[in-house]
Amino acid sequence: MTKKTTKITAVLAALMVSAGMAVTLVGCGGGSGGETPTSTPTETPSTGTANTADKKLVYGSAAYSGAIYDGGVDPHMGYAGWSTFRYAIGECLVTFDENMTVQPWVAKSFAQKDATTWVFEINDGIKFHNGKTCDAAAVKASLERCIKNSDRTADIKNLLIDKITADGNTLTITTTKENALLPNLLCDPLFCIVDASVETDGKTDVIGTGPYKLVKASEEGCTVEANMDYWNGTPKIGTIEVKSIDDGDTLTMALQSGEIDAAQELPLASLSLFSDTSKYTISTSATSRSSNMILNTKSKNLSDKRVRQAIAYGFDKQDFINALMYGYGEAADGFFPEAFSAFGDSNLTSPSYDVEKAKALLKEAGWEDTNGDGTVDKDGVEMVLQYYTYSSRQDLPLLAEAFQDDMKDIGIKVELNIAESNKNAADLEKMGDDKWDITVFQMVTAPNGDPMYMIDSALGEGGYYAAHGADDKELQGWIDDLRDEVDMDKRAELAVKIQQKAIDEGYMIIAFHKEQSLAMSSSVTGLSQHPTDQHEITVDTDINK
Repeated sequence: MTKKTTKITAVLAALMVSAGMAVTLVGCGGGSGGETPTSTPTETPSTGTANTADKKLVYGSAAYSGAIYDGGVDPHMGYAGWSTFRYAIGECLVTFDENMTVQPWVAKSFAQKDATTWVFEINDGIKFHNGKTCDAAAVKASLERCIKNSDRTADIKNLLIDKITADGNTLTITTTKENALLPNLLCDPLFCIVDASVETDGKTDVIGTGPYKLVKASEEGCTVEANMDYWNGTPKIGTIEVKSIDDGDTLTMALQSGEIDAAQELPLASLSLFSDTSKYTISTSATSRSSNMILNTKSKNLSDKRVRQAIAYGFDKQDFINALMYGYGEAADGFFPEAFSAFGDSNLTSPSYDVEKAKALLKEAGWEDTNGDGTVDKDGVEMVLQYYTYSSRQDLPLLAEAFQDDMKDIGIKVELNIAESNKNAADLEKMGDDKWDITVFQMVTAPNGDPMYMIDSALGEGGYYAAHGADDKELQGWIDDLRDEVDMDKRAELAVKIQQKAIDEGYMIIAFHKEQSLAMSSSVTGLSQHPTDQHEITVDTDINK
Protein backbone atom coordinates (compact mmCIF):
# COMPACT_ATOMS: atom_id res chain seq x y z
CA MET A 1 0.00 0.00 0.00
CA THR A 2 1.46 3.37 -0.98
CA LYS A 3 1.90 6.23 1.42
CA LYS A 4 -0.86 8.19 -0.30
CA THR A 5 -3.18 5.19 -0.32
CA THR A 6 -2.69 4.89 3.42
CA LYS A 7 -3.59 8.54 3.80
CA ILE A 8 -6.77 8.17 1.71
CA THR A 9 -7.79 5.03 3.59
CA ALA A 10 -7.41 6.98 6.82
CA VAL A 11 -9.81 9.58 5.42
CA LEU A 12 -12.34 6.83 4.72
CA ALA A 13 -11.96 5.37 8.18
CA ALA A 14 -12.48 8.77 9.74
CA LEU A 15 -15.64 9.28 7.71
CA MET A 16 -17.00 5.93 8.90
CA VAL A 17 -16.17 6.56 12.52
CA SER A 18 -17.87 9.94 12.38
CA ALA A 19 -20.98 8.24 11.03
CA GLY A 20 -20.94 5.68 13.83
CA MET A 21 -20.45 2.72 11.51
CA ALA A 22 -18.59 -0.29 12.90
CA VAL A 23 -16.98 -2.07 9.93
CA THR A 24 -13.73 -3.76 9.10
CA LEU A 25 -11.83 -2.19 6.17
CA VAL A 26 -10.89 -4.76 3.57
CA GLY A 27 -7.46 -4.77 1.92
CA CYS A 28 -6.66 -2.53 -1.01
CA GLY A 29 -7.11 -3.82 -4.52
CA GLY A 30 -10.02 -6.20 -3.85
CA GLY A 31 -11.95 -7.39 -6.88
CA SER A 32 -15.54 -8.12 -7.75
CA GLY A 33 -17.35 -11.04 -6.27
CA GLY A 34 -20.66 -12.83 -6.35
CA GLU A 35 -22.61 -13.77 -9.43
CA THR A 36 -23.07 -12.14 -12.79
CA PRO A 37 -26.52 -11.85 -14.38
CA THR A 38 -27.11 -14.51 -16.98
CA SER A 39 -30.69 -13.94 -18.14
CA THR A 40 -32.58 -11.13 -19.81
CA PRO A 41 -35.71 -9.69 -18.19
CA THR A 42 -37.94 -11.57 -20.65
CA GLU A 43 -36.37 -14.99 -20.38
CA THR A 44 -37.76 -18.07 -18.64
CA PRO A 45 -41.35 -17.42 -17.55
CA SER A 46 -41.95 -18.35 -13.93
CA THR A 47 -44.59 -20.79 -12.78
CA GLY A 48 -45.02 -19.00 -9.45
CA THR A 49 -45.81 -20.65 -6.13
CA ALA A 50 -48.94 -21.35 -4.17
CA ASN A 51 -48.05 -18.90 -1.40
CA THR A 52 -47.07 -15.94 -3.58
CA ALA A 53 -49.52 -13.63 -1.81
CA ASP A 54 -47.92 -14.34 1.57
CA LYS A 55 -44.37 -13.46 0.51
CA LYS A 56 -42.88 -10.03 1.08
CA LEU A 57 -39.51 -8.60 0.07
CA VAL A 58 -38.15 -5.44 1.69
CA TYR A 59 -35.62 -3.77 -0.57
CA GLY A 60 -33.35 -0.87 0.37
CA SER A 61 -31.99 1.44 -2.30
CA ALA A 62 -29.77 4.50 -2.26
CA ALA A 63 -30.83 5.26 -5.82
CA TYR A 64 -34.64 5.21 -5.59
CA SER A 65 -35.94 8.08 -7.70
CA GLY A 66 -37.91 9.51 -4.80
CA ALA A 67 -34.79 10.87 -3.14
CA ILE A 68 -33.46 12.32 -6.37
CA TYR A 69 -36.39 13.23 -8.57
CA ASP A 70 -39.16 14.27 -6.17
CA GLY A 71 -40.86 10.92 -5.91
CA GLY A 72 -42.89 8.91 -8.33
CA VAL A 73 -42.19 6.25 -10.90
CA ASP A 74 -43.73 7.76 -14.02
CA PRO A 75 -41.10 6.94 -16.68
CA HIS A 76 -41.98 10.07 -18.63
CA MET A 77 -40.98 12.26 -15.67
CA GLY A 78 -37.27 13.05 -15.40
CA TYR A 79 -35.26 9.88 -14.81
CA ALA A 80 -37.96 8.16 -12.77
CA GLY A 81 -38.22 5.46 -15.45
CA TRP A 82 -35.23 3.79 -13.83
CA SER A 83 -37.46 3.01 -10.86
CA THR A 84 -40.22 1.84 -13.20
CA PHE A 85 -37.76 -0.70 -14.60
CA ARG A 86 -35.90 -1.63 -11.43
CA TYR A 87 -39.07 -2.48 -9.54
CA ALA A 88 -40.66 -4.34 -12.48
CA ILE A 89 -43.61 -1.98 -12.92
CA GLY A 90 -43.12 -1.29 -16.60
CA GLU A 91 -41.49 -2.53 -19.78
CA CYS A 92 -40.31 -1.14 -23.11
CA LEU A 93 -40.83 -2.36 -26.63
CA VAL A 94 -37.27 -3.69 -26.58
CA THR A 95 -34.47 -4.13 -24.06
CA PHE A 96 -30.79 -5.04 -23.74
CA ASP A 97 -29.53 -8.45 -22.72
CA GLU A 98 -26.38 -8.84 -20.61
CA ASN A 99 -24.26 -8.55 -23.78
CA MET A 100 -25.86 -5.16 -24.58
CA THR A 101 -27.65 -6.62 -27.59
CA VAL A 102 -31.15 -5.32 -28.31
CA GLN A 103 -33.82 -7.97 -27.71
CA PRO A 104 -37.64 -7.98 -28.07
CA TRP A 105 -39.73 -7.33 -24.94
CA VAL A 106 -43.25 -5.92 -25.27
CA ALA A 107 -42.61 -6.28 -28.98
CA LYS A 108 -42.10 -9.92 -29.99
CA SER A 109 -40.16 -8.84 -33.10
CA PHE A 110 -38.89 -5.73 -34.85
CA ALA A 111 -37.34 -5.00 -38.23
CA GLN A 112 -36.22 -2.08 -40.36
CA LYS A 113 -38.49 -2.13 -43.41
CA ASP A 114 -36.59 0.61 -45.24
CA ALA A 115 -34.24 3.49 -44.40
CA THR A 116 -36.91 5.46 -42.50
CA THR A 117 -39.40 2.78 -41.43
CA TRP A 118 -39.30 0.44 -38.43
CA VAL A 119 -42.00 -2.16 -37.74
CA PHE A 120 -42.64 -3.64 -34.29
CA GLU A 121 -44.99 -6.58 -33.72
CA ILE A 122 -46.55 -6.47 -30.23
CA ASN A 123 -46.91 -9.69 -28.22
CA ASP A 124 -50.45 -11.05 -27.95
CA GLY A 125 -52.25 -10.99 -24.63
CA ILE A 126 -50.42 -8.15 -22.90
CA LYS A 127 -52.60 -6.18 -20.50
CA PHE A 128 -51.98 -3.12 -18.41
CA HIS A 129 -52.35 -3.38 -14.65
CA ASN A 130 -55.90 -2.02 -14.93
CA GLY A 131 -56.90 -4.84 -17.31
CA LYS A 132 -56.87 -2.79 -20.51
CA THR A 133 -55.28 -4.36 -23.57
CA CYS A 134 -51.80 -3.24 -24.54
CA ASP A 135 -51.90 -3.35 -28.32
CA ALA A 136 -50.12 -1.25 -30.92
CA ALA A 137 -52.55 1.65 -30.43
CA ALA A 138 -51.82 1.71 -26.70
CA VAL A 139 -48.07 1.62 -27.32
CA LYS A 140 -48.45 4.45 -29.83
CA ALA A 141 -50.34 6.54 -27.26
CA SER A 142 -47.68 5.89 -24.62
CA LEU A 143 -44.80 6.87 -26.91
CA GLU A 144 -46.63 10.02 -27.98
CA ARG A 145 -47.30 10.89 -24.33
CA CYS A 146 -43.59 10.47 -23.62
CA ILE A 147 -42.51 12.66 -26.52
CA LYS A 148 -45.01 15.34 -25.50
CA ASN A 149 -44.48 15.33 -21.73
CA SER A 150 -40.82 14.52 -21.16
CA ASP A 151 -38.17 17.21 -21.27
CA ARG A 152 -35.62 14.48 -21.89
CA THR A 153 -36.86 13.52 -25.35
CA ALA A 154 -35.62 16.87 -26.65
CA ASP A 155 -32.14 15.93 -25.42
CA ILE A 156 -32.19 12.75 -27.55
CA LYS A 157 -31.57 14.65 -30.74
CA ASN A 158 -31.08 11.52 -32.84
CA LEU A 159 -34.49 10.05 -31.99
CA LEU A 160 -35.87 11.52 -35.25
CA ILE A 161 -39.42 10.13 -34.90
CA ASP A 162 -41.72 11.68 -37.52
CA LYS A 163 -44.86 9.57 -37.28
CA ILE A 164 -46.22 6.57 -35.38
CA THR A 165 -49.06 4.44 -36.73
CA ALA A 166 -50.88 1.43 -35.28
CA ASP A 167 -52.82 -1.43 -36.83
CA GLY A 168 -53.84 -4.24 -34.47
CA ASN A 169 -50.59 -5.46 -32.98
CA THR A 170 -48.42 -3.85 -35.65
CA LEU A 171 -46.68 -0.60 -34.71
CA THR A 172 -44.90 1.37 -37.42
CA ILE A 173 -42.49 4.20 -36.64
CA THR A 174 -41.37 6.50 -39.44
CA THR A 175 -38.28 8.63 -38.91
CA THR A 176 -37.39 11.93 -40.54
CA LYS A 177 -34.27 10.32 -41.99
CA GLU A 178 -32.41 7.05 -41.70
CA ASN A 179 -32.03 6.04 -38.07
CA ALA A 180 -30.41 2.66 -37.53
CA LEU A 181 -30.23 3.39 -33.79
CA LEU A 182 -33.96 3.64 -33.10
CA PRO A 183 -34.27 0.25 -31.30
CA ASN A 184 -31.28 1.13 -29.11
CA LEU A 185 -32.83 4.45 -28.15
CA LEU A 186 -36.17 2.84 -27.34
CA CYS A 187 -34.46 0.62 -24.74
CA ASP A 188 -34.14 3.68 -22.49
CA PRO A 189 -36.48 3.47 -19.45
CA LEU A 190 -37.80 6.85 -20.57
CA PHE A 191 -39.82 5.01 -23.23
CA CYS A 192 -41.43 2.55 -20.82
CA ILE A 193 -44.97 1.72 -21.93
CA VAL A 194 -47.79 3.05 -19.70
CA ASP A 195 -51.55 3.34 -20.15
CA ALA A 196 -51.80 6.84 -21.60
CA SER A 197 -55.62 6.74 -21.67
CA VAL A 198 -55.70 7.27 -17.90
CA GLU A 199 -54.76 10.65 -16.43
CA THR A 200 -52.19 10.00 -13.68
CA ASP A 201 -50.20 12.12 -11.26
CA GLY A 202 -47.07 10.06 -11.85
CA LYS A 203 -46.75 8.93 -8.26
CA THR A 204 -49.50 6.62 -7.05
CA ASP A 205 -51.29 5.49 -10.18
CA VAL A 206 -48.81 4.90 -12.98
CA ILE A 207 -50.12 1.94 -14.94
CA GLY A 208 -47.59 -0.33 -16.64
CA THR A 209 -47.43 -3.88 -17.99
CA GLY A 210 -44.80 -5.43 -15.70
CA PRO A 211 -45.01 -8.33 -13.23
CA TYR A 212 -45.56 -5.86 -10.36
CA LYS A 213 -48.03 -3.00 -10.13
CA LEU A 214 -47.61 0.19 -8.16
CA VAL A 215 -49.54 0.52 -4.90
CA LYS A 216 -48.02 3.72 -3.56
CA ALA A 217 -44.97 5.91 -3.99
CA SER A 218 -43.42 8.83 -2.16
CA GLU A 219 -39.98 10.29 -1.54
CA GLU A 220 -39.52 7.68 1.19
CA GLY A 221 -40.06 4.71 -1.10
CA CYS A 222 -42.67 2.76 -3.00
CA THR A 223 -44.69 -0.43 -2.67
CA VAL A 224 -45.57 -2.79 -5.50
CA GLU A 225 -47.67 -5.93 -5.52
CA ALA A 226 -47.81 -8.97 -7.76
CA ASN A 227 -49.60 -8.67 -11.09
CA MET A 228 -51.10 -12.15 -11.25
CA ASP A 229 -52.28 -11.53 -14.82
CA TYR A 230 -48.78 -10.82 -16.06
CA TRP A 231 -48.30 -11.91 -19.67
CA ASN A 232 -44.84 -13.50 -19.32
CA GLY A 233 -45.10 -15.69 -16.22
CA THR A 234 -46.32 -15.46 -12.63
CA PRO A 235 -44.51 -13.32 -10.05
CA LYS A 236 -43.34 -15.21 -6.97
CA ILE A 237 -43.60 -12.49 -4.34
CA GLY A 238 -46.87 -10.92 -3.22
CA THR A 239 -45.55 -7.55 -2.03
CA ILE A 240 -42.26 -5.72 -2.49
CA GLU A 241 -41.54 -2.68 -0.35
CA VAL A 242 -38.78 -0.39 -1.61
CA LYS A 243 -37.22 1.89 0.99
CA SER A 244 -35.22 4.92 -0.02
CA ILE A 245 -32.09 4.81 2.16
CA ASP A 246 -29.48 7.19 0.82
CA ASP A 247 -27.13 6.97 3.79
CA GLY A 248 -24.66 4.13 3.21
CA ASP A 249 -24.15 3.31 6.89
CA THR A 250 -27.89 3.08 7.50
CA LEU A 251 -28.35 0.90 4.42
CA THR A 252 -25.57 -1.44 5.56
CA MET A 253 -26.94 -1.83 9.08
CA ALA A 254 -30.47 -2.40 7.75
CA LEU A 255 -29.26 -5.42 5.75
CA GLN A 256 -27.18 -6.71 8.66
CA SER A 257 -30.11 -6.50 11.06
CA GLY A 258 -32.61 -8.10 8.68
CA GLU A 259 -34.69 -4.92 8.44
CA ILE A 260 -34.30 -5.25 4.68
CA ASP A 261 -33.76 -8.39 2.58
CA ALA A 262 -31.68 -6.83 -0.20
CA ALA A 263 -29.75 -3.64 -0.83
CA GLN A 264 -28.80 -1.64 -3.90
CA GLU A 265 -25.82 0.77 -3.88
CA LEU A 266 -24.16 -0.34 -0.66
CA PRO A 267 -20.89 1.46 0.13
CA LEU A 268 -18.13 -0.63 -1.38
CA ALA A 269 -16.38 -0.73 1.99
CA SER A 270 -19.40 -2.60 3.35
CA LEU A 271 -19.47 -5.45 0.84
CA SER A 272 -16.91 -7.50 2.78
CA LEU A 273 -19.39 -7.65 5.66
CA PHE A 274 -21.64 -9.82 3.49
CA SER A 275 -19.05 -12.34 2.28
CA ASP A 276 -20.56 -15.26 4.24
CA THR A 277 -22.27 -17.14 1.40
CA SER A 278 -24.38 -19.15 3.84
CA LYS A 279 -26.10 -15.91 4.84
CA TYR A 280 -25.73 -13.54 1.90
CA THR A 281 -25.41 -13.31 -1.87
CA ILE A 282 -23.60 -10.55 -3.75
CA SER A 283 -24.31 -10.04 -7.44
CA THR A 284 -21.81 -7.87 -9.32
CA SER A 285 -21.61 -6.70 -12.90
CA ALA A 286 -19.46 -4.25 -14.82
CA THR A 287 -21.49 -1.32 -16.10
CA SER A 288 -20.92 1.90 -18.03
CA ARG A 289 -21.69 3.94 -14.91
CA SER A 290 -18.87 6.45 -14.80
CA SER A 291 -17.91 9.39 -12.61
CA ASN A 292 -17.33 12.41 -14.77
CA MET A 293 -15.58 15.70 -14.06
CA ILE A 294 -16.46 18.64 -16.29
CA LEU A 295 -14.03 21.56 -16.06
CA ASN A 296 -15.27 25.13 -16.49
CA THR A 297 -13.08 26.73 -19.15
CA LYS A 298 -14.69 30.13 -18.47
CA SER A 299 -13.57 30.36 -14.86
CA LYS A 300 -10.52 32.47 -14.09
CA ASN A 301 -8.78 29.48 -12.54
CA LEU A 302 -9.27 27.10 -15.47
CA SER A 303 -9.25 29.31 -18.55
CA ASP A 304 -5.68 28.18 -19.32
CA LYS A 305 -5.54 24.70 -20.87
CA ARG A 306 -2.24 24.02 -19.13
CA VAL A 307 -3.92 24.34 -15.74
CA ARG A 308 -6.65 21.92 -16.75
CA GLN A 309 -4.04 19.48 -17.99
CA ALA A 310 -2.08 19.87 -14.74
CA ILE A 311 -5.16 18.89 -12.77
CA ALA A 312 -5.55 15.76 -14.90
CA TYR A 313 -1.90 14.79 -14.31
CA GLY A 314 -2.25 15.49 -10.60
CA PHE A 315 -5.20 13.17 -9.93
CA ASP A 316 -4.31 9.55 -9.13
CA LYS A 317 -7.33 7.59 -10.39
CA GLN A 318 -5.93 4.15 -9.71
CA ASP A 319 -5.00 4.92 -6.12
CA PHE A 320 -8.54 6.14 -5.51
CA ILE A 321 -9.97 2.91 -6.95
CA ASN A 322 -7.64 0.73 -4.90
CA ALA A 323 -8.15 2.58 -1.64
CA LEU A 324 -11.76 3.74 -1.67
CA MET A 325 -13.43 1.64 -4.37
CA TYR A 326 -11.80 -1.58 -3.13
CA GLY A 327 -11.05 -2.51 -6.72
CA TYR A 328 -14.71 -2.37 -7.80
CA GLY A 329 -14.00 -0.29 -10.87
CA GLU A 330 -11.41 0.63 -13.46
CA ALA A 331 -9.55 3.85 -14.09
CA ALA A 332 -11.10 5.61 -17.06
CA ASP A 333 -9.77 7.43 -20.08
CA GLY A 334 -13.05 8.40 -21.71
CA PHE A 335 -16.76 8.06 -21.06
CA PHE A 336 -17.02 4.39 -22.07
CA PRO A 337 -15.39 1.29 -20.58
CA GLU A 338 -13.44 -1.34 -22.43
CA ALA A 339 -16.59 -3.41 -23.07
CA PHE A 340 -17.59 -0.80 -25.67
CA SER A 341 -14.48 -1.67 -27.63
CA ALA A 342 -15.22 0.36 -30.75
CA PHE A 343 -15.46 3.66 -28.87
CA GLY A 344 -14.22 2.65 -25.42
CA ASP A 345 -11.10 3.37 -23.41
CA SER A 346 -8.69 1.22 -25.43
CA ASN A 347 -8.93 3.74 -28.27
CA LEU A 348 -8.08 6.74 -26.08
CA THR A 349 -5.17 8.13 -24.10
CA SER A 350 -5.45 10.39 -21.07
CA PRO A 351 -2.83 11.92 -18.73
CA SER A 352 -1.27 9.38 -16.38
CA TYR A 353 -0.55 10.35 -12.78
CA ASP A 354 2.57 12.52 -12.69
CA VAL A 355 2.95 15.08 -9.92
CA GLU A 356 6.10 16.65 -11.38
CA LYS A 357 4.49 17.04 -14.79
CA ALA A 358 1.48 18.69 -13.13
CA LYS A 359 3.69 21.13 -11.23
CA ALA A 360 5.66 21.96 -14.37
CA LEU A 361 2.47 22.77 -16.30
CA LEU A 362 1.24 25.01 -13.49
CA LYS A 363 4.56 26.86 -13.43
CA GLU A 364 4.45 27.24 -17.21
CA ALA A 365 1.00 28.81 -16.82
CA GLY A 366 2.36 31.26 -14.23
CA TRP A 367 1.19 29.51 -11.06
CA GLU A 368 3.89 29.05 -8.39
CA ASP A 369 4.06 28.86 -4.62
CA THR A 370 5.78 32.21 -4.06
CA ASN A 371 5.37 32.38 -0.28
CA GLY A 372 6.06 28.76 0.66
CA ASP A 373 2.61 28.06 2.15
CA GLY A 374 2.04 25.02 -0.06
CA THR A 375 -0.50 26.66 -2.40
CA VAL A 376 0.34 28.03 -5.84
CA ASP A 377 -0.53 31.66 -6.54
CA LYS A 378 -0.50 34.10 -9.43
CA ASP A 379 -0.54 37.89 -9.22
CA GLY A 380 -0.98 37.56 -5.47
CA VAL A 381 -4.06 35.32 -5.70
CA GLU A 382 -4.06 31.68 -4.50
CA MET A 383 -5.44 28.87 -6.63
CA VAL A 384 -8.69 27.76 -4.93
CA LEU A 385 -11.04 25.53 -6.95
CA GLN A 386 -14.77 25.32 -6.28
CA TYR A 387 -15.77 21.67 -6.73
CA TYR A 388 -19.46 20.74 -6.97
CA THR A 389 -20.84 17.24 -6.52
CA TYR A 390 -23.60 15.45 -4.60
CA SER A 391 -24.07 12.76 -1.98
CA SER A 392 -26.89 10.62 -3.38
CA ARG A 393 -24.25 8.49 -5.13
CA GLN A 394 -22.26 6.86 -2.33
CA ASP A 395 -18.80 7.14 -3.87
CA LEU A 396 -18.95 10.75 -5.09
CA PRO A 397 -18.16 12.34 -1.69
CA LEU A 398 -15.24 9.90 -1.38
CA LEU A 399 -14.04 10.86 -4.84
CA ALA A 400 -14.25 14.51 -3.79
CA GLU A 401 -12.10 13.88 -0.71
CA ALA A 402 -9.50 11.97 -2.72
CA PHE A 403 -9.37 14.65 -5.41
CA GLN A 404 -8.99 17.38 -2.79
CA ASP A 405 -6.14 15.42 -1.21
CA ASP A 406 -4.35 14.87 -4.54
CA MET A 407 -4.60 18.54 -5.49
CA LYS A 408 -2.79 19.52 -2.29
CA ASP A 409 0.23 17.63 -3.59
CA ILE A 410 0.46 19.93 -6.62
CA GLY A 411 -0.32 23.10 -4.68
CA ILE A 412 -4.02 23.58 -5.44
CA LYS A 413 -6.67 24.15 -2.78
CA VAL A 414 -10.09 22.61 -3.42
CA GLU A 415 -13.26 23.70 -1.64
CA LEU A 416 -15.91 20.97 -1.72
CA ASN A 417 -19.55 21.82 -2.28
CA ILE A 418 -21.58 18.63 -1.76
CA ALA A 419 -25.33 18.86 -2.28
CA GLU A 420 -27.95 16.13 -1.92
CA SER A 421 -28.63 15.91 -5.66
CA ASN A 422 -26.77 16.88 -8.79
CA LYS A 423 -26.72 20.18 -10.63
CA ASN A 424 -27.06 20.43 -14.39
CA ALA A 425 -25.41 22.94 -16.69
CA ALA A 426 -28.28 25.41 -16.43
CA ASP A 427 -27.99 25.49 -12.62
CA LEU A 428 -24.27 26.20 -12.86
CA GLU A 429 -24.73 28.93 -15.47
CA LYS A 430 -27.04 30.77 -13.07
CA MET A 431 -24.27 30.78 -10.47
CA GLY A 432 -21.84 32.61 -12.76
CA ASP A 433 -18.60 31.39 -14.30
CA ASP A 434 -16.35 32.54 -11.47
CA LYS A 435 -18.41 30.80 -8.77
CA TRP A 436 -17.50 27.25 -9.77
CA ASP A 437 -14.65 25.38 -11.44
CA ILE A 438 -15.46 21.66 -11.55
CA THR A 439 -18.76 19.79 -11.55
CA VAL A 440 -18.79 16.04 -10.97
CA PHE A 441 -21.67 13.70 -11.70
CA GLN A 442 -22.17 9.97 -12.12
CA MET A 443 -24.33 8.32 -14.72
CA VAL A 444 -24.65 5.34 -17.02
CA THR A 445 -22.91 6.68 -20.10
CA ALA A 446 -24.28 4.23 -22.69
CA PRO A 447 -27.83 3.31 -21.62
CA ASN A 448 -28.69 2.66 -25.26
CA GLY A 449 -25.39 1.07 -26.31
CA ASP A 450 -24.39 4.10 -28.38
CA PRO A 451 -21.97 6.98 -27.65
CA MET A 452 -24.24 9.84 -28.74
CA TYR A 453 -26.28 10.07 -25.55
CA MET A 454 -23.36 10.80 -23.25
CA ILE A 455 -21.31 12.86 -25.68
CA ASP A 456 -24.24 15.14 -26.43
CA SER A 457 -25.23 15.39 -22.75
CA ALA A 458 -21.77 16.31 -21.47
CA LEU A 459 -20.07 18.02 -24.40
CA GLY A 460 -22.69 19.09 -26.94
CA GLU A 461 -24.15 22.58 -27.15
CA GLY A 462 -27.14 22.80 -24.79
CA GLY A 463 -26.44 19.37 -23.27
CA TYR A 464 -27.84 18.64 -19.82
CA TYR A 465 -24.34 18.43 -18.28
CA ALA A 466 -22.44 20.40 -20.92
CA ALA A 467 -20.97 23.03 -18.62
CA HIS A 468 -17.38 23.15 -19.94
CA GLY A 469 -18.14 26.50 -21.59
CA ALA A 470 -15.71 26.20 -24.48
CA ASP A 471 -16.75 27.69 -27.82
CA ASP A 472 -15.27 24.80 -29.75
CA LYS A 473 -16.84 24.85 -33.20
CA GLU A 474 -14.71 21.94 -34.44
CA LEU A 475 -15.84 19.73 -31.56
CA GLN A 476 -19.49 20.73 -32.02
CA GLY A 477 -19.21 20.00 -35.74
CA TRP A 478 -18.02 16.48 -34.99
CA ILE A 479 -20.90 16.02 -32.52
CA ASP A 480 -23.34 17.13 -35.23
CA ASP A 481 -21.73 14.66 -37.62
CA LEU A 482 -22.11 11.89 -35.04
CA ARG A 483 -25.81 12.68 -34.72
CA ASP A 484 -26.33 12.20 -38.45
CA GLU A 485 -23.95 9.30 -39.16
CA VAL A 486 -25.62 5.90 -39.70
CA ASP A 487 -22.55 3.77 -40.39
CA MET A 488 -21.59 2.15 -37.08
CA ASP A 489 -17.85 2.07 -37.74
CA LYS A 490 -17.82 5.75 -38.64
CA ARG A 491 -19.89 6.53 -35.54
CA ALA A 492 -17.27 4.84 -33.40
CA GLU A 493 -14.45 6.77 -35.12
CA LEU A 494 -16.23 10.06 -34.51
CA ALA A 495 -16.92 9.17 -30.88
CA VAL A 496 -13.23 8.44 -30.30
CA LYS A 497 -12.16 11.67 -32.00
CA ILE A 498 -14.61 13.74 -29.93
CA GLN A 499 -13.56 12.18 -26.63
CA GLN A 500 -9.87 12.49 -27.38
CA LYS A 501 -10.15 16.19 -28.15
CA ALA A 502 -12.18 16.77 -24.97
CA ILE A 503 -9.43 15.00 -22.99
CA ASP A 504 -6.59 16.87 -24.71
CA GLU A 505 -8.29 20.24 -24.23
CA GLY A 506 -9.04 19.47 -20.61
CA TYR A 507 -12.81 19.81 -20.92
CA MET A 508 -13.32 16.60 -18.95
CA ILE A 509 -11.60 14.14 -16.65
CA ILE A 510 -13.33 10.77 -16.35
CA ALA A 511 -12.38 9.26 -13.02
CA PHE A 512 -13.55 5.65 -13.21
CA HIS A 513 -16.02 3.12 -14.55
CA LYS A 514 -17.86 1.45 -11.73
CA GLU A 515 -18.77 -2.14 -11.05
CA GLN A 516 -22.24 -2.22 -9.49
CA SER A 517 -23.32 -4.73 -6.86
CA LEU A 518 -26.50 -5.93 -5.21
CA ALA A 519 -26.26 -7.55 -1.78
CA MET A 520 -29.02 -9.70 -0.37
CA SER A 521 -29.98 -12.35 2.11
CA SER A 522 -29.32 -15.87 0.84
CA SER A 523 -33.09 -16.40 1.03
CA VAL A 524 -33.46 -14.11 -2.00
CA THR A 525 -33.07 -15.56 -5.49
CA GLY A 526 -33.59 -14.26 -9.01
CA LEU A 527 -32.22 -10.80 -8.16
CA SER A 528 -29.04 -9.84 -9.99
CA GLN A 529 -27.07 -6.83 -11.15
CA HIS A 530 -27.60 -6.15 -14.84
CA PRO A 531 -24.92 -4.47 -17.02
CA THR A 532 -27.31 -1.65 -17.88
CA ASP A 533 -27.89 -0.92 -14.18
CA GLN A 534 -31.57 -0.65 -15.13
CA HIS A 535 -33.03 -4.08 -14.40
CA GLU A 536 -33.20 -5.56 -10.90
CA ILE A 537 -36.47 -7.15 -9.78
CA THR A 538 -38.02 -9.49 -12.37
CA VAL A 539 -40.85 -11.99 -12.55
CA ASP A 540 -38.42 -14.64 -11.25
CA THR A 541 -37.30 -12.78 -8.13
CA ASP A 542 -38.20 -14.88 -5.08
CA ILE A 543 -37.72 -15.02 -1.32
CA ASN A 544 -37.92 -18.10 0.87
CA LYS A 545 -37.53 -17.60 4.61
